[in-house]
Amino acid sequence: MSTKRSGMPVSARKITGGWLTNGIDFNDFGRMQVQSRSGASRKLPVPNWAVNDRLLRDLIVTFMEERAGWRKESRGPKGGELTLKERLSKATGVITGDQRPRLSAMLDERCMKYVKMRRRGMDPGMTDEEINQSLMQRFMPGFEPEARHVKTSKKLRALEIEIESIDTYLRITANGGADVIAGVVYLYYRMGMDSVNVGAVLGLKPPHCRQILYRLHRTWERRLSAKYSVKGQKPKLTPFDLVAEKEEDCFSVTAELLSRP
Repeated sequence: MSTKRSGMPVSARKITGGWLTNGIDFNDFGRMQVQSRSGASRKLPVPNWAVNDRLLRDLIVTFMEERAGWRKESRGPKGGELTLKERLSKATGVITGDQRPRLSAMLDERCMKYVKMRRRGMDPGMTDEEINQSLMQRFMPGFEPEARHVKTSKKLRALEIEIESIDTYLRITANGGADVIAGVVYLYYRMGMDSVNVGAVLGLKPPHCRQILYRLHRTWERRLSAKYSVKGQKPKLTPFDLVAEKEEDCFSVTAELLSRP
């Protein structure tokens, strides 16, 4: 194989004792998004909420409420308004007290299923011929055992992706997740890092960092853009917002967060 193909997304090269690959097959590449970049400049301007502590506090709390499953601002026992700290504490309690135990049990179940499938293969109660008949693209007679291998490999890969996704969510929500969200915004917009460096500092993958920023943009446009004035004017604040503004910050980017391995 030519050396010019070494940078291809799916590549393999014969070496002594086996094959040298980049670990990506065509199934993985089919789920990827291909983008071409020119230059290091960013396409979109820095949003106001990324450099304004008051707006960012409101956005992170609203984002955490959406992660907890609420599409509206949380209220008190009698429908009264809550402060930002109270809203954040309420959303964090749902994430750490309800979602995390449920997802932790799901992770254990998926891991056991993965180990069992690695040992016994896919559908141990079916013959190779039956598995081959269940495929849309069947193997030729005499190659039926390969059908089980292909079906098992696809299922194992799907389980690996699901397990990794759940494990990442459990890692970043150890304290609820607001600290990680604040860290992504701080490093990306205020420190000028790209998603690769942000991910290296916070222990995330670059696509995950970009996904968090994208979802923050969506939450702002859907939930908070109408609450504040247009660009160039001061934010429109209600008396309740002015009281909440005097409170202690509801999030912080701590040295421990930015220096953890």
